[in-house]
Amino acid sequence: MHTIYKLVIYSSISLLWVGSVQAQNWTISEEERAMKMTVEYTEAIQTEGKAIFEKSCKMCHGDLIVSPVNDRVLPIAPNLGATSIQSANSDGEFYGKISNGKGGMPPFKAALSPDDLWKVIAYLRTSYAAYVPQGAAAPSEAVAIFEGTIKSLTTTFDTAAKQFVVQLNAVDLAGNPTYAMNVKVDLLFKTSFGYLPVAKGVKSNSKGQVLIADPNIQPDSTGHIIVKAQTADLAVSEEKVIAYGSPWVWDSPLNHRSLWGTSANTPIWLLATYLSVVLGVWITIFWAILQLFRIWMLRER
Repeated sequence: MHTIYKLVIYSSISLLWVGSVQAQNWTISEEERAMKMTVEYTEAIQTEGKAIFEKSCKMCHGDLIVSPVNDRVLPIAPNLGATSIQSANSDGEFYGKISNGKGGMPPFKAALSPDDLWKVIAYLRTSYAAYVPQGAAAPSEAVAIFEGTIKSLTTTFDTAAKQFVVQLNAVDLAGNPTYAMNVKVDLLFKTSFGYLPVAKGVKSNSKGQVLIADPNIQPDSTGHIIVKAQTADLAVSEEKVIAYGSPWVWDSPLNHRSLWGTSANTPIWLLATYLSVVLGVWITIFWAILQLFRIWMLRER
């Protein structure tokens, strides 16, 4: 009981310390606040930034999920995909915070180059629809962002075309139905061990559809599979059971001639070899017994 009491005290002190540290003000200079992005705001840069984020930041911040406000509280690091956080920070402020760190967050300027820091910020901005690229991000090279809201996803399998079709159901800023073009979607396949990716980051076309070629998934015994489609920012997702291909039937190896089959299915040469070896062993045993018997008879004489 005394040990449990001490653990509770230590845990409480640790949480209070984390909270007090996180409550400290960020150390950001005015020069950093005014900084502009020095890398191009392109899909390639964003992809590189995502890789850096997943390696250095995701362990604490988790996935970027688009939401009106941050839905994570201390001691968990905030959701950087929250609109309230995105709108409250300039690119320079993000740069300063990531560079200098605070409390339990280390200063990444010692681990990442300035370009890598900006690449992370370019990835963070993909979850903010109202973001206007500045600095080195030329308008002609900036990635077009769908301005509207994805309401839902609908996944089907086109048997004739041999492809999955994910339809994005969306509305524009005025609330009118529209096609969501250039939105990245991931498709995953559910197995006994969790979800396995079928395709990641596939963009929707001018009809708001994401077309994914048939990856030849193994269906269950009823000919169905469970797939999950989700936007790359994880804001909208759908899990669905889809009729897919012919039912899977277990083909027991005992139904064929094999090493571990029944005697009726065993290859003739293997069966003959086995019987010959067994017969030879028994002949050897009887011969040995006969010789021992003869020796015993000679001793009696």
